[in-house]
Amino acid sequence: MDLLINTFGIRIRSSGERIVLALPSDKAKYKMKKEYPIRALGKIIILRPSSISTGAVQLALEAGVDIVYLNSFGTPVGRIFSSSPKGMAELRKAQVVFSSSPKTLELSRTLVAARGVYRLSNDGKRKIVEEVYTSLCNT
Repeated sequence: MDLLINTFGIRIRSSGERIVLALPSDKAKYKMKKEYPIRALGKIIILRPSSISTGAVQLALEAGVDIVYLNSFGTPVGRIFSSSPKGMAELRKAQVVFSSSPKTLELSRTLVAARGVYRLSNDGKRKIVEEVYTSLCNT
């Protein structure tokens, strides 16, 4: 489950093995609270200005939960992720599995096509890229 923080002023902290959200309230400051078990979370996505404690960051990183910061348009601005090797092993395994799939050639063609469009200003290189792309498409 991904936890999306989309409310201005939320405080994110930890309590044991749980992430606690303190929500702003009209009558009392930060009265309402919601709790989520850290093992049930895959990512914490922060879209609005909020505060997160170092304890919550540490708990998330120890559990392998990424913290992603987005700007107001939803574009990723930054990410905090664990440096433990368990995530890297899964990434490398997924890369090996993908490299032997039929989608690999499709991805290569897309990258070459995008590179050809990117190099429109340099005619010499553009011609070479177009020739490579054409030969890839014909195979």
